Amino acid sequence: MLHIRTLALDHPYLTNSVSCRYILENTDHYLIETNNVTEEDALGHSEWLKVSKDLQKIEALNLRAIDSSREVEERFFEEGYLKFNVNTGIFIEKFNSGQHQYQLKGPEIEQLLLPVLQTYFSNSRAILN
Repeated sequence: MLHIRTLALDHPYLTNSVSCRYILENTDHYLIETNNVTEEDALGHSEWLKVSKDLQKIEALNLRAIDSSREVEERFFEEGYLKFNVNTGIFIEKFNSGQHQYQLKGPEIEQLLLPVLQTYFSNSRAILN
């Protein structure tokens, strides 16, 4: 069974919090499943993000379907397909069939990503208002 990794991102000026369910890392990117809880949406909504390793670019991935079992998780995005287990994963790009290997990461990476995710979600919220 996969372990859920949680990170509370409470921003002092916003009434929302973010948790990271999965973080996968390779030499170029992080793939992160987040759950963003806001005052308007108490249950929150899940969002997958692709974050560059230099933390300068964040791309939202468009989730289409999920398949889960005790051993393997699968995510089907408009941009490609992700399959991962408790240790490793592979992302296959839809348009050029590029394959990218990933490692599942834990709390040490969450702390690095905290400021970037806070900024991303606070900016996203400001755009919606």
